[in-house]
Formats: sequence, C-alpha cells, structure tokens
Amino acid sequence: MLLFIKIIVLVGLIRLLMATESPILCAALYAGVAVLLSLAAERELPIVLTTGTIGFCLAFAYFWMLDRMEGSGLYWVVLIVGLLIGMV
Repeated sequence: MLLFIKIIVLVGLIRLLMATESPILCAALYAGVAVLLSLAAERELPIVLTTGTIGFCLAFAYFWMLDRMEGSGLYWVVLIVGLLIGMV
C-alpha cells in the first residue's frame, strides 16, 4: 500500500513539475508527504524532521534535474532512475 502511495505521489509531482516548472514546489510537497507518512507511522519527532529534510534535499535534486533535462535524451534516464529510487 505504501509503495502504491509513493508511485501516485511521484507521478503526480512529475506532472505538476511539467505544468509549473518549479522544482522547489514539487520538492516541498514531496517532503510534506514524507513527513505526514512518518507521523502516521508514529515515529519520533527527530526522525520525522530528519526524514523531511533529507526527503526535501533529494527530491529537490531529482526535480531540478528533471526540469533541466526536459527535451533531452537524459530526461528519461533521470525519470526512470528517480522513480526506481523513490520506491525504495
């Protein structure tokens, strides 16, 4: 179930990125979802904050690369590798 939620969120954020061209917005939303899922799992606050911070940094790098690579052949490589990493 959690894997399904991650896939839906990532696909939705990729579509949002294509519409807004704002990697920071997509990264903030991704981090927000990560924090909410951590809180739902009743994790301790330091773990939740760490998860949110790391999630934001990695998501920003991913969405920034997707935004910069749009229109090139590397776009699909970044897209697929990022989706696979996001499922972990």
